[in-house]
Amino acid sequence: MASLVRRQTFRREHRFHSKHGQLVKVSENGKFAERLDNRQEFNNGLLFSRKTLRDGECFEVVFEEKVDSWSGSVEIGVTTLDPSSFDIPASATALCDGSWILSGSIVLQNGEPIREDYKCDLDICSVGDKIGVQRTRKGDLKFYLNGEDQGIAVVGIPRNVYAVVDLYGKCTKVSISETRNQRGLAETFHSVTPQDELSDFSDSDSISDSTDSGVPTENRAGSDPALASVESLRFHPRHGTAIDLSEDGKVAMRRNALSEFDNGIVLTQRPLEVDEFFGVKMGKLCMKWSGSLEIGVTSHAPQDITFPSTMTNMPTGTVLMSGSGIMTNGKGTVREYGELSLFELREKDRIGLMRKANGDLHFYINGRDQGVAASNTEGTLYGVVDLYGMAEQVSIVESPVDREQINHDILQSMTVYEIPRAFTDDVGQFDELLVFHPICGNNAEVTSNCLQARMLRPAEDPSNSIIMSNRHLRAEELFEIKVETICREVGRLNKFKFGVTVKAPAVSDDQPSTAHLGPSVWYVEANSLYIHSTLHQRDYAPRLGELKRDDRLGVLRTGDGNLYFFHNGRSLGLAAREIPARVHAFVQLDGYVTEVHALKTDEKSMVELPDGVLPVSVPSSGRCFHRCHGRNITLVDGGRRAFRPDPSEEFNNAIVLSSQPLKNGEPFEILLEDMIYRWSGSLVIGVTSQKPESIEFSSTLTDMTTKTWYLSGISIINEGFVFSSNFAIDLDQLAVGTRLALVRHEEGSVDIILDREEKYQAFTNLPEEVYAIFDLYGQCCQVSVNQGEGAISPDSPLVWEQSDSNVSNSSPAVPKQQRNTVPGIPHKFHYCCGSNVSLSDDCTVATRTDGYDNGIIFSSKPLRPGETFEVKVNKMSKIWSGSLCIGFTKYHPGGVSPRPSTGPLPFQPNRVEDLIGQGLWVMQGSDIKKNGRTVKSSYATTLERLGIGFTIGVKLTNECAMHVLLNGHDMGLAVADLPKSVYAVLDLYGQVDSVTVVSSAMNLPEEPLRAPSISSNSSEELDKETDLELPEKQSLFRFHGTHGKNVVLSNENLTARRTASYDHATIFSHKPLHQSQLFEVRIDVLNCHWTSSIKIGVVGLPPERARLAPNASAMRRSAWIIQEDMMFHNGKKIKGKLKVNLDNIKEGRSVGVLIDGDHNVHLYIDRQDMGVVVHDVPSHCYGVVDLYGQCQQVSIVSEEVLGAVGPPEEKEKAALESAGLKEHSPMSALPSLGLPSWRCDYQELCARFKDTLSLPDGFFEVSTKLSKCYCHSCHKHRGEEAYSTKGDPPRGYTRPIGWCKFALRLNTREDVIHVLETWNVAYHGTSPGLTRKILDRKTLIPGGELLYGGLAFSSSLQLQDKGHPLETTQVLMSPTIKYAGSDLFCEKHRYTDAKTNKTHSVRVAFQVLVKPGCYTVSGENNGANQPVDPYFENREIEWNTKECHSVVLSALLIKAG
Repeated sequence: MASLVRRQTFRREHRFHSKHGQLVKVSENGKFAERLDNRQEFNNGLLFSRKTLRDGECFEVVFEEKVDSWSGSVEIGVTTLDPSSFDIPASATALCDGSWILSGSIVLQNGEPIREDYKCDLDICSVGDKIGVQRTRKGDLKFYLNGEDQGIAVVGIPRNVYAVVDLYGKCTKVSISETRNQRGLAETFHSVTPQDELSDFSDSDSISDSTDSGVPTENRAGSDPALASVESLRFHPRHGTAIDLSEDGKVAMRRNALSEFDNGIVLTQRPLEVDEFFGVKMGKLCMKWSGSLEIGVTSHAPQDITFPSTMTNMPTGTVLMSGSGIMTNGKGTVREYGELSLFELREKDRIGLMRKANGDLHFYINGRDQGVAASNTEGTLYGVVDLYGMAEQVSIVESPVDREQINHDILQSMTVYEIPRAFTDDVGQFDELLVFHPICGNNAEVTSNCLQARMLRPAEDPSNSIIMSNRHLRAEELFEIKVETICREVGRLNKFKFGVTVKAPAVSDDQPSTAHLGPSVWYVEANSLYIHSTLHQRDYAPRLGELKRDDRLGVLRTGDGNLYFFHNGRSLGLAAREIPARVHAFVQLDGYVTEVHALKTDEKSMVELPDGVLPVSVPSSGRCFHRCHGRNITLVDGGRRAFRPDPSEEFNNAIVLSSQPLKNGEPFEILLEDMIYRWSGSLVIGVTSQKPESIEFSSTLTDMTTKTWYLSGISIINEGFVFSSNFAIDLDQLAVGTRLALVRHEEGSVDIILDREEKYQAFTNLPEEVYAIFDLYGQCCQVSVNQGEGAISPDSPLVWEQSDSNVSNSSPAVPKQQRNTVPGIPHKFHYCCGSNVSLSDDCTVATRTDGYDNGIIFSSKPLRPGETFEVKVNKMSKIWSGSLCIGFTKYHPGGVSPRPSTGPLPFQPNRVEDLIGQGLWVMQGSDIKKNGRTVKSSYATTLERLGIGFTIGVKLTNECAMHVLLNGHDMGLAVADLPKSVYAVLDLYGQVDSVTVVSSAMNLPEEPLRAPSISSNSSEELDKETDLELPEKQSLFRFHGTHGKNVVLSNENLTARRTASYDHATIFSHKPLHQSQLFEVRIDVLNCHWTSSIKIGVVGLPPERARLAPNASAMRRSAWIIQEDMMFHNGKKIKGKLKVNLDNIKEGRSVGVLIDGDHNVHLYIDRQDMGVVVHDVPSHCYGVVDLYGQCQQVSIVSEEVLGAVGPPEEKEKAALESAGLKEHSPMSALPSLGLPSWRCDYQELCARFKDTLSLPDGFFEVSTKLSKCYCHSCHKHRGEEAYSTKGDPPRGYTRPIGWCKFALRLNTREDVIHVLETWNVAYHGTSPGLTRKILDRKTLIPGGELLYGGLAFSSSLQLQDKGHPLETTQVLMSPTIKYAGSDLFCEKHRYTDAKTNKTHSVRVAFQVLVKPGCYTVSGENNGANQPVDPYFENREIEWNTKECHSVVLSALLIKAG
């Protein structure tokens, strides 16, 4: 249903709050802010909006200035904290207690990351970019970049939030954007200087939210004496060249409307007065054209204006409503305005405008105020109408517009917009939710999709503030409202009324009072019950005399005619008997209760029903969806059509069921009517034995694990277990126009039928009563139920109705040929395509983005003889003529195919005509053409009659001839003697907007496909064919049931084999890998037909939640994959030149991965540790293997002795155990890796000293496994080398022997740019007194402030470096702690241990990660004659850098003497 309630639009002047970060300077007008000392300071730049954001209001700033000396950039978000009530922190990421911030591409809640893959990245914003934040009316948080919606970031945001902007890092100055925040459109009529802006500044927000719900009931010209003598409005005799005027200038018509669509501009004969309504009524429409009427105001006088062809071309002094947006001076200023688009207007619809006294311009559609369109529209303005496109005739509306005509227009509009039964007498169970009716009293307003009702003028008589329900109450149906606003002024009486009436909204005479609601009315007022407007019981509801905010009131009529009222879910007792069956609920607001909210089904109270009253199920008629469904589903057309109302914003919570259980042999069929390719995943289909009324609907069908069987993608799932992963139908590949049916048989099986032809058994051994269940997930956003009749037997052919709502009667009746889905390598489109074509991520869907041409596309590879390339039509655009053409070409897309010397090189075609002369054979219309010349006329039915769901293809026969296939039917020989290597070519021209590839590159015998059973004998057959010795069944691991579609498991899920193609063969371990547990597979079979080979790694998600990609290295969530000699993380290469190239592993060799105690991943080849390949993976990871390319089959290697594959200390431990020394050896108490499990006195001493520094826990890693003791005992037992390398390129460093390491929590930014993998390790000595300051800054402090030895380093004291002074703006580091921790840089601190009373000499240092290339290497400065560290020469032991932002703190080091 297209909502007809006025969408409120708030246009306020935003300003920054007076309280902000300590380094921020805000301009006097509150619109500009900059960070001071921006080259020395990178934070303390927090800003807040002065006011809380209203629902749907966007707070947008312009990125004005930046500096490149820092990392990070602007951050934006919202907070529930009042800036005036708390101390401002240094950065937005430090906000807590109700704060949501976008930092880079990471969304943080209360300082913790909750999403790391948001669509936009603020760190790469440039000067001039506009960044905005918005809380929608649904409580969703959205961000905008340059006016483009970046999608929902967080849901469930509370109301009353302040906008937050952080001038962080590179961002030094911002200003509040006037475009989105609508400061005003003063520039429309006169220029504004910066001085004007400052002088116009006012403390109060200029809010112009209209309170009028319609056109005023009195004409201002008639009611205001000053305007009484103003002549009525007419069109000026000077107008566009295509216009004729009649009826004394009241009617304008565009002549020759069938041949011209523009030059139809008309203006009013005089300027518009303030608060004067100017409106027109649509007369004739010419449906030949697109576009429609445009209306607005202009400062150009009709006698002086030079008329353009359309008013949107006027560059000055004009504000227009065009379509669903607002244009100012020819440029769009409001993208989505109002409830309806002017392109959707029908005959007799009314469109008007009014300029208010405060300068706000409002538009009205059918009497409904659409909100503020523009502000500051001052000066002399004329009304202007452009009869463009479909608009052929309009007439000026005489004022005033009476309420009866407005109500008629609203009902007429609602009839047009897909609600044929909304307010008729034939009300069924599938009408809209029980909410308020949009027609209400003159002193009331209904908003928020008919859920909110409020009183406009509380001080006036409440008799004109009645609001009714949109339909009658069904038996046992509760209508419940919540009190939103209470006015407790002294002396104000409670005259609020709530009840039912037999009158319907469309026939009540403007509802002036309850007396006019007819004699049959029942209601409560204060604590009394009234029947037929007469007091019946004075103390019926004592608790209603003192209503409070958030109180709930309900009314219910039982099946036997009894009426009950409820308060906060509790019954107030029987109110009346013998209530008629068809009654509407009503509310009369007053000065006490001024605003109420109608509750949806899932928001209503669990009422205490009176004894004997049970919910009554309303029987459904015919095949339709059940009235119980997911919260994000809307049912229309009597429950036969279901859709997600906001498919571009929400992708789940869309489960629907059949209204009745499936009957044996009777198909329940649905049609896919609409899809949106923004999301991944698609329709999920299945059956459930649960009653719809008892289901607690989850967000997705895959979350339902009780008594439910379903097909998701190609996987059959029941009770959460995957039974098969290669079903013959892939639901994720379906397109618009596809039909799917479920048929239950007597033996308890259910078949899924595709397009009424292909039937496959999906579920067996089902209960007697099951309902069809569907999840409109992801791409699938609308389906409808087919009403075909007739039952079928399990063995009989299907009989269906031959109707198709998507195909016109003129479409060619070409029978579909019986064929199976062709398995193998699916065809795809080539990435080289026309400039007007958009391809899906998997290159199987091509869509024309604009216009009607430049839509050429090719097959990704040449077709081989005997191969067919076929597509299905997804979307049509009937506004164009012409249609798709298809054929073959010798042109090689993506290669250099030079045109003649006059053209550019290399050549990139946009249309098929560009390929003439390159070898081109196509079907165009009904003709076959070779290089542009017709060689066969009237070959087949013209392609201009294609419809949605039609398939069209070309076949290259074994004789190298071209055949065209239409809906699977071969139309015969088109062209003979083609080359052997040709590409399929299509041109998305004219009516055809989008197609999907439906063919594959490998043909199989025409026999039904069946899903292999995991426990079937296929494993035995496989063993016989391969004649391989399978591993013993003594493994800690097996393969998971979730895997790629080209994989078959056997040998109790210990062996995996790829059955087709070279990809889609990812497999997982059935459980997570525990610490030091080796997951290892043996390569059984290699196929040298392909290139590349096995991939292996780990994923941090359970396999059933992991999104399978064609190959493992393309997985984009929590995945670390080794491919060849490279490491990939979430689809991006993070490391190269590993010790081993997996492509060189031969048959019979094994490959494995192991996670050690420090969460590092080791690669194993033939049980030999190849070293750490990636650090710091999550604790629960699953093993993953990709049978890619040459790798055809693998088997899990049985687990023998854990110690045999572990690190050196593990092997030693295993050897001791095998020698029988486990009980008596002291080594049995040692762990394999990480911190010692025995009590280390030295580590405890360092920890106690750290506690005396009073450092917040938030600086340190929560997991103690990342912290280590490097005392000589702990280091010796771990068996680590003292010297190691790190970074890209690698540089050496020594481990901090003798120190204790406390790991610091890394900022998320560093994680994103792979600091842990690519930066070098170094050390920096400091003093305990500087530790907190360094941690607060999150980086080291240059020597010019406080550094060496913790002393003030003045300009008079300079360390000499070979005769040259060392600059005091640099930071000093060293690759060895022996130098950084020496007396020169690390001050000794005397510490008395409270536990032992012993005094120790303590030093403090930092382990840091430093960006390669940003530092210089120099010699030591302490005058040492001997090497400081044997691993380094003294001339390269000191590193210096000025770039503090290129140094990241990784650990705090403490050493006690």
